[in-house]
Amino acid sequence: WVSAGVGLLLFALAQMSVRTLVPVFGNDLPATPVASFVFLLAVTVGLAVGIVAGRNVRAPRAIAIVQSLVALVGVSAILVLGNYDALPDRFAELVANSETFAGIVRGGLMLAALRVGLPALLLGAGAGVLLSAARSWAAPETAGFRMAAGALLGGTVGFVLAMVGIARWEIGGVLAGVSLLAIVAASVTVTRVSLRPLLKLGLVVVGPGIVAAAVLSPPHIVPEHLLVDRNRQSSTALFPITPKTWPDFRGTDRHHSAAILRRGHQKRLLINGRLEMARETSAKAHGVLTHLPLSVHPSPRRVLVIGAGTGWATQSAVAHPVERVECFEISRMRLRAARSFGPTVDAAFQDERVRTRIGDLRDLLSRSEPFDVILHQASGAWTERSAATCTVEFLSLVRDRLADGGMLAYWLPSEALTKTGVEILLSTFASVFAQVEVWDAGTGDLVLLAKKTPGRHDFGKLLASYRRPSVARAAADSWIETPETLLSQFLINDATVRRIAGDAPVHSRRNPTLGRAEARRRRTESPVDPVPGLAALRDDVVALFANTPAEGFRAAVQNVTRARDLERAALEFELSKQPYDAADAYEEALALNPRDRAVRRGFATLRSGMGIRYANVQNLTAAHAYMREAVETDTTYAAGFANLGRLLLQTQDFDYAISVLHQAIAAAPDDDLFLLQLGQTWKTRGYLDQALPLYEQAMELNPLNVEVAMGYIDTKLAMQGEGADLREGLEFLEKYREIEPDNEELLYRIGKFRDAVQRGLTAPEDE
Repeated sequence: WVSAGVGLLLFALAQMSVRTLVPVFGNDLPATPVASFVFLLAVTVGLAVGIVAGRNVRAPRAIAIVQSLVALVGVSAILVLGNYDALPDRFAELVANSETFAGIVRGGLMLAALRVGLPALLLGAGAGVLLSAARSWAAPETAGFRMAAGALLGGTVGFVLAMVGIARWEIGGVLAGVSLLAIVAASVTVTRVSLRPLLKLGLVVVGPGIVAAAVLSPPHIVPEHLLVDRNRQSSTALFPITPKTWPDFRGTDRHHSAAILRRGHQKRLLINGRLEMARETSAKAHGVLTHLPLSVHPSPRRVLVIGAGTGWATQSAVAHPVERVECFEISRMRLRAARSFGPTVDAAFQDERVRTRIGDLRDLLSRSEPFDVILHQASGAWTERSAATCTVEFLSLVRDRLADGGMLAYWLPSEALTKTGVEILLSTFASVFAQVEVWDAGTGDLVLLAKKTPGRHDFGKLLASYRRPSVARAAADSWIETPETLLSQFLINDATVRRIAGDAPVHSRRNPTLGRAEARRRRTESPVDPVPGLAALRDDVVALFANTPAEGFRAAVQNVTRARDLERAALEFELSKQPYDAADAYEEALALNPRDRAVRRGFATLRSGMGIRYANVQNLTAAHAYMREAVETDTTYAAGFANLGRLLLQTQDFDYAISVLHQAIAAAPDDDLFLLQLGQTWKTRGYLDQALPLYEQAMELNPLNVEVAMGYIDTKLAMQGEGADLREGLEFLEKYREIEPDNEELLYRIGKFRDAVQRGLTAPEDE
């Protein structure tokens, strides 16, 4: 009975650790996977409880061993069969939308009974055998009957646990069912034999109750408090760095906590509390990742996207004339988060050519058909998942799943690895693929383009791809609007890759040089932005292509490449607080490639920032000149129009402010902050009927924006005049106290409303 109690305690601790420690440790490279280890240990202890508890064995020990092995067979069956493929989409959607346990069960019976039933029955039979094994040692004469009854009972309970577990927690939930059944069964058996009635009741009722509470209770995770620096150690990184963000999506399964934090129209994806990627800054990186291989491959028909990310890669892939796009993910929660990034992403995933599959990436790859192009975006930070999906073994599996002429595009985020780590990564790719190139993906990110068979790219194919309207639009959205601009992202060819790799070791499962060894290096070496060093070694991109124009092509590519170098130089000037030198570099870059949107946006952002600085020192004429130049340079720069509108409101130029704020909203119609700003402008001007609909639109976009809520209720009550219902205002604002309990302006308004309401209570009721 001591072993049974310890097993229950370990299992409860394992469940609590998995569901609370994973968001802290589960996505950080230097951290040991403590939660997974504890959970595995608890499962092992739970399966062994029946044997350990039966120390006074009457039956032959061989029988006990065989019976316990049968239980392990049940575990193995659910582990293998439960992870065979993704559950049907209809079942997943039904479960995700079900609010009750009964709804989940109905969904399973209708759509997944055959799929989950067999492994669940094996699991239940194994747990039942373990129950009868422990009991048969105490009463061997009834072993057969108890074995049959235990198998039937265990099968029924196992079916329900497996059905709910796979849907909500995937394979981890099923393992939870295994250990739960094993431990509870063994503890019930032992208590019936050896304990007093009161202790029996306590252990049988309270023990499983603790376990059930630990398993079923969701962890208390505040996603907006988990936005952390992705390159810091987990023990020192848990602090918020982006104030005034609101969760646009949040979800937790057994292995992952996913959240989308929103500030205006800008959204950031968090996985297990770590900043995975931001939609606005990953647009170019994932544009290069997608459009580069799909535009140079001779005939891309089947595309694989490893990792859903923000959905940008999938959205860009469907812009090309491909026949099939498959997306492999390890967690349905990650996929749900990606689809929550907006209607365009959701529409891409609903495209009839797109198929999503959930499960172990290696397992899914090993059973898939060949692909023409594989896009690898497993993680936005260097994590255990990243290290596991760039080993020699995994990359060899990827290579074997490429069709003839196939390509792999691999995304490496900026400052994800140390200098040594980058060399090891290049060495690993060079050891697996026949040809490896490195391209700049913007903001320090890299794209490694690896080919199964060496060869030059066809420039005619690249031009033909850009002539397709859907591809041209998608490429422009990714800031690579022309073929020349895309070519300016090239850094080094295969020969230089192999020269840099040199004799660096490769990363493999047996020798994980990018696993814990990289974690140790990061304690003494800083992660690097590899782009400047590789740009200094830049090779001739024209030599990579066949069928290039005979006249003027090389000079044109040299111009856009020089513009790219000037853009990087301008960013360096900005970081070193030399804005005027940065402006000169941007202007020279724009003269060389006026169609480069990345350069235009960088220059516009700089000018807008300079305008804000002049506005702060009340030099409004200079501030207006800089801010106006910013929006004239990039007419899609929504934040620039909003900044100019704020300046014009400060100078009480209302009509001008309203016009530029309308431009901001046209560029970013889903930004609640711009709607708030325009509503404040109309309200300041005295047009409450114009302000109220804007506040309502902003609240619809972001119901958690406290500033919008205060502006809305102020405007609504002001329109009611002397008959305003202050109780309604008080009740409305009280709901927002939980969102921002320390908001002084909100607390002040609530106090004023409460005082006014209390004074009004002394008046006659009809007044």
